[in-house]
Amino acid sequence: MSHLQEEDWVAFRDELLREAKRRGFVAAGIASVEPYTQEREWAIQALETGRMEGMDWYTRDHIEMASDFRAQFPWVQSVLSLAWPYRPSATPGLPMIPLASVAGRPRGRISGYACTTNGTDGNRRTLDYHIHLSRACAALRDWIRQSYPDAKALHQVDHKHSFDRACAVRAGLGFTGKHAQLLTASAGSYVFLAELLLSLPLPPTSPTKRNCGTCSACLPACPTGAILAPGVIDGPRCIAYLTIEHRGAIPEHLRSLMGTWIFGCDVCQEACPINKRLAPTPLECGDATTARGPVPYPDLVECLELTQQEFEKRFAYTPVWRTGREGLARNAAIALGNAGDTEAIPALETALQSDPDLVVRESAAWSLATLKSGRVRSSHDPFS
Repeated sequence: MSHLQEEDWVAFRDELLREAKRRGFVAAGIASVEPYTQEREWAIQALETGRMEGMDWYTRDHIEMASDFRAQFPWVQSVLSLAWPYRPSATPGLPMIPLASVAGRPRGRISGYACTTNGTDGNRRTLDYHIHLSRACAALRDWIRQSYPDAKALHQVDHKHSFDRACAVRAGLGFTGKHAQLLTASAGSYVFLAELLLSLPLPPTSPTKRNCGTCSACLPACPTGAILAPGVIDGPRCIAYLTIEHRGAIPEHLRSLMGTWIFGCDVCQEACPINKRLAPTPLECGDATTARGPVPYPDLVECLELTQQEFEKRFAYTPVWRTGREGLARNAAIALGNAGDTEAIPALETALQSDPDLVVRESAAWSLATLKSGRVRSSHDPFS
């Protein structure tokens, strides 16, 4: 394959990028395989300053591995970086419209990415994006092998083996916003990222020169102040981290700041003016029940009361599986306290008395104390 002229590789690269977009990816580009030296230093600094605390997988060894593709796979000659769109759970840049709810059953929020309908199983449940993107990447790999049967191609979908965002920036898919997420010209920051490591020497595409300019709308919008500076996130304060990755009791001083989020958080994305112009059409509010999996505005009492068996039936093979039943119930208990509906007190009292998990019971006790004391909800609560 190496005997081909550079113009032949350029032609194949351009056809590959067009094919990726025909298959649903909103952005695609080729990145070189040079090590990510600067990103490596930034990652080490984040690790050493405690901004990755609680994520045990994020180690010095992980950083070294992710910063150099060829250290892992010596055969890699180029990297196809890909972005797949998903629909947000609310219209970016516009005020949240309160949702009607049955008395005592307030609705919470689940991040839009967890409610994507890009792929469903036989029961029409939402599939985890890792599954859908892995299938899409495998199909693109097969397309490549129609032209180059001996080509090696390995796909990675948020597998922690690479710096996905840095790779996308190098390939020209977009730029890193001050909220530390990739902003693309086709779907804003509402994208999943993936890579295909290739043994083909495809010429790289050019990075964009765009950036956020003077805008910093996302920084003050963060309810917990997790965006310490442009592009600098304090992981343990981030609502997405707290509701998904954190195990055990959530620090009490952060609970009232979490609003009604029970899985993930999109506040910084919703504050972004670029997203207001470029984000895909938001998801419909829809039903409150999670009977078929994650929904943007779930019934909080239902999520609090799910049994282990019900949790498994509803959320297996979806992103919400990562929280576990106990994590979701803990989050729902806290969200009920922040929602401010005193008619939810009976459900919280039942959880306090009978939930099998100590952390869920303690979270329910906190919310009961909050509701009974009449403490004011967080100003960041979209339903206040």
